[in-house]
Formats: sequence, C-alpha cells, structure tokens
Amino acid sequence: RLLLTGPNGIGKTTLLEKLASGTAKGEHIKQGVKIGYYRQDFSTLDFNATVYQTLSKAMGDNGTEQSLRAHAAGFLLDAEILKTKIGSLSEGQKGLVAFAAIALQKPGLLILDEPTNHINFRHIPVIAKAINNFDGAMILVSHAPDFVEKIRVDQILDLEKWMKEQLGWRFFTKRLREMPELFYQFLKNSSETIPERHYVVESKPFLTRTPFWLGLAV
Repeated sequence: RLLLTGPNGIGKTTLLEKLASGTAKGEHIKQGVKIGYYRQDFSTLDFNATVYQTLSKAMGDNGTEQSLRAHAAGFLLDAEILKTKIGSLSEGQKGLVAFAAIALQKPGLLILDEPTNHINFRHIPVIAKAINNFDGAMILVSHAPDFVEKIRVDQILDLEKWMKEQLGWRFFTKRLREMPELFYQFLKNSSETIPERHYVVESKPFLTRTPFWLGLAV
C-alpha cells in the first residue's frame, strides 16, 4: 500500500496512467489480476449510462439486484440516484459511483489518482472506509493530508526526492516516459526490506505469496 507524493507537474498522473495500462516498460502484472483505476477526471465512467447500468456492468453475474442496491446504499447511492445518468450527477456523486464500481470489480491492484478531488467532505469517510477495507495492493496519489491520515499506508515514495537522488541533475531533463522503469527499480530495491504482504485470491482476489513490490504490479 504505497503513497506516491511529489509536487504538481512531477508526473504522478502520467505514471499512474502508464501503470494502469498494464503495458508500461518494466511493469509486470500477474495474469488474471484486475486493476481498479480511479481517475480524477472520471473518464472511466460512461456519462450516458445510468448509475444502475454502471454498477450492474461492474458486478456482472456475481450478484443479485438486491445485493447491487445494498452495495450502492453503502456508497450513499439511493434508488433515485441509481436511475440517474452519470452525466447528470454532481462531481461528488460521480466519485462515489466510481468507487462503488471499482469495489464490485474486485481488483487485485487499486490505483487512486486524487480520489478526494470534487468529493464532498461528508463523503470522505465513506471513501476512506472503502479503501481501508480493500485487501489488495494499492498505489495512492493525494494532496489531502487529512484524508491520507485516514488511509492505511505501508510505504511512502517522494517521487521528486527519489528521482533527484537517483538522477542528480539529469532529474530536470529526464523524460516522463522513462518513469515507470525507474519506479519499478525503486520497488524492486525495496523488496528486501518490506515484509511479505498476502493478498486475497478466489473469494477475495488475489492472494500472492510474493514480495510486496511484486504485489504492486512489478
């Protein structure tokens, strides 16, 4: 459970996008592992679909309508909201839908890009609880210290500090496309000092008896 920090413009979102694609240089995703990706622009959502359709698609054949509605209620999504198209929701409600959908997908790796942006402060405890209940690996970017304090984190990487230490003056000219490889190297180097983490598989995907950095998709 990694917190990725650094100033705006350092390339955190670019790095997350590349990692979420599963095709970044130096990245290795265990076959069958799903990636849940929360984007701050909600571009993973279909704005023409209703909330019910979105959650139903995420659930697939793994539940009933009753369980879907109960799940939605846990994210403050009532019967009226379920009938509403995503594009008509407030930004905060879109965030709740995005989290609810990701939870139904049961990912093994959760990538969160500024999950509290646009979220009503009253909804933040709901989001924090959902993240802390997640059993798999996580990479989080957030500039909200009050929110971060509520989240279980095992490791913190200051991307700017680390890149300066690794690259020296080359830090200022290094291209963003090379970041995933550098990130991979950081996690690999950390494998000897970070204890093994066990992730859920089958009923609670995915259990891997691998070093923490491998569980973080490298």
